[in-house]
Amino acid sequence: MKAVYTICTPSHIAEAQTLISSVSEQSPEAAGIIFLFNADAFAAQSLSSFGTAETIVVDAMQLAHYGEMKARYTAFELSCALKPYLADYLLHERGYEQVIYFDADILVTHPLLPVWESLAEKKLILTGHVNGTAIWEGDDIAVKARRSIERNMLRGGVFNGGFFAVEKSTGTGAFLSWWMRVLLDGCYNKPSKGLFVDQLWLATTPLLFNNLLLISKHPGFNMAYWNLDERKLVKNGDLYDVITSEGTRVPLIFFHFSGFKAEAAGEISVYHPNLYSFASRPELKPLFEDYKSRLLGHGYSAIKARYSKKSFWQRLFSSSGS
Repeated sequence: MKAVYTICTPSHIAEAQTLISSVSEQSPEAAGIIFLFNADAFAAQSLSSFGTAETIVVDAMQLAHYGEMKARYTAFELSCALKPYLADYLLHERGYEQVIYFDADILVTHPLLPVWESLAEKKLILTGHVNGTAIWEGDDIAVKARRSIERNMLRGGVFNGGFFAVEKSTGTGAFLSWWMRVLLDGCYNKPSKGLFVDQLWLATTPLLFNNLLLISKHPGFNMAYWNLDERKLVKNGDLYDVITSEGTRVPLIFFHFSGFKAEAAGEISVYHPNLYSFASRPELKPLFEDYKSRLLGHGYSAIKARYSKKSFWQRLFSSSGS
């Protein structure tokens, strides 16, 4: 059995619904599961009526160490710390054999068969932020972007924690046990202290779990702002292909919209505001417009308004708030 899961707070249920809907469209063989934490009645009800996915409220799971991690971490840190705990739950308590984790801001654009096939080779799949040193020749923006990403990798890790895939095995159990242990009290977002949530810990996996790990260099996995210097999109009918600076062309399997805000017109990512734009990368615009339309269809605007800091405090101190 196969499962794809994501983790979110109420403020990100539109992204989670958009992700899992795309999984259902492209890979119906996999169960789609949304783990919701810090849930209120509105969020729980919204997801309970979302028939495409199973919703599990983490606060009701009696998950080991959840209470102490919730007291210790911010919502962002906690969402990262929960990743191995929930993967372990799906493998060992729910009986799934293969499990994929995606950040909620990912869209699956092609069947996930290449990921499942990779798990036949190794039991743990990770992707680096970049695949190599080759970037687009004569592209000054690509040069600046690569310099920025290289420095960011020193602070935040060479692997992106927004995706990983595992297959049940003794080695996978050892990896998840290790990851759970280090994230119990080491999942802070404090780069100045050598910590960047779950992601920086993954930099040690080639040393600790070499026999288990496949570092996938499939260009269609985890395309995002951080690897635009080596990848471009091209339409292929209703789907997309990725062309690399080295001349490879493969299907786009999933795109990671990290830093994209549907309400921020023209920006690819708030994390790279002065680099790539739709003016410099117009081939990206149709995919981003499609993603934005999907988000809005899942109530993105109303959800963001409801869970803005101002709205949160208004509801907290209102006798009629729920």
